[in-house]
Amino acid sequence: MVLDPLGDAWFAVLPDGRAGRAAARALRPRVDRVVAHGSGRPWLLGRWPRDQVVRPRRVPRGWR
Repeated sequence: MVLDPLGDAWFAVLPDGRAGRAAARALRPRVDRVVAHGSGRPWLLGRWPRDQVVRPRRVPRGWR
């Protein structure tokens, strides 16, 4: 997890499973943004400016 000393921007990278779900529940009250794993479970959680993360809508051919 990365924490901004000023408390402005931070994120956590979660595993795709029970441990990730438990961490997501604990972090939810402080989260503004969520990016999901392919399974739908939370992958990235945190607070960051909207323009700071780029997320593809489709997996590029050959990446699977």
